[in-house]
Amino acid sequence: LGQRLRSEPERPHSKVGLVLIDERDVQLYGPWPFSRAVYAKLVDKLMAGKAAGVGFDVLLLDPSKDRPEGDDKLVAAVERNVANVVFPFEFEKRRELDGTASVIEKTVVIGPFSKLFDVLALTGYVNIPLGKTNPDGVLRRTFLRQNLDDKTHPSFALALAEIGGATPEDFPADEVNTIYFRRGEAFSSLHLRDLLDGAGIGPLANKVVLVGAKAEALMDVKITPVGPMPGVELNANLVASILDGQWIRVLPSHKVAILVILIGLFILVCAFFLPPFIAIVICVVTTIVWILLSVLAMKWGALSLPVIAPLLAATGSSTAILLARARAAAAAAAARAEEEIVPAEQYLEEAIALKEEKEYEEALVMIQHAETSPKKLEGDDVYRLATLRSEILARLGESRLLEMSMPATEGSPLELLYQLAIVL
Repeated sequence: LGQRLRSEPERPHSKVGLVLIDERDVQLYGPWPFSRAVYAKLVDKLMAGKAAGVGFDVLLLDPSKDRPEGDDKLVAAVERNVANVVFPFEFEKRRELDGTASVIEKTVVIGPFSKLFDVLALTGYVNIPLGKTNPDGVLRRTFLRQNLDDKTHPSFALALAEIGGATPEDFPADEVNTIYFRRGEAFSSLHLRDLLDGAGIGPLANKVVLVGAKAEALMDVKITPVGPMPGVELNANLVASILDGQWIRVLPSHKVAILVILIGLFILVCAFFLPPFIAIVICVVTTIVWILLSVLAMKWGALSLPVIAPLLAATGSSTAILLARARAAAAAAAARAEEEIVPAEQYLEEAIALKEEKEYEEALVMIQHAETSPKKLEGDDVYRLATLRSEILARLGESRLLEMSMPATEGSPLELLYQLAIVL
């Protein structure tokens, strides 16, 4: 992301240039693959124009069957400029039978064709590893030297950089390097037709020049962090990084661990001691600030800061504490609600007191509360409640019968007797 956001224009690299082969060149000098005589003419043209060196990002595996004279012209051109021309080879894994009829896997070197290979002073492999080195298929990291059969082989980019003054031994074998990608137009470039039609090499003078395909039909496109890129431009970035000593720096794992712990502890403390809303705001702000710092570190310092691990630590620790606090608050609320519940025994005692005061209606309400209270009655209290309900209902029934027989005239002897009956 940081490499993508570096938007300011970049001057063409002072030591590396490109000769690009596009669809128009294929139409003019094709069909593809070209006669090797085209490459021979290009070698002579570039070296006559004072290019520092030339590397062909093209695999020439077998001798030409229909145009063998082109092979001879290319070999002769390389011999004339042997210290300044690089052609690549490839590592290839093959399965073979050994003497015991067992299948074994061997890594072999293929290309260039034997006549050319015999005269080359400089060559290197173009393989860029995937697997553990680039597990997502995006080419970020590579080796500049690899050991194979007790021999150390340089990469194609390192062999070219040697022409520009690099020392291969400065790069340990099998050490992973993270590529610093320059933006488009970072390298001076001409098309193949520009040079073969008689134009001078112009901006490519005194530079290490890489020749390769840009035409999409030739299928030499690599996936990089800054988007799809022709293989020749990827190798140009590698050569430039070697000559400039500019790579993406990656924090060691122990520093990443310390960073993750510190960020996690900071968010943990905030989530534990601050109100939840403020803690969430701090977590979000920390996340945004860290992402911005990571982008700026890549943009201005070519430093790759980890993003996922610190953010997981921040969100994980804050989420855990906030959930714990929410559970504790819910438990406290439940405890308070439990304390506020009136036990059924209290309602029962109040009902008994109201019955003694002959407040039968109110006593019946207390009985209903006792029956619906979450804190239920147990043992003998259940029997007492049922008996009390029966007694109160019976008294209420007697009262209503007396009311129905109560005389209409107030103050009469019958009314007095009625009042006396209620009292008794």
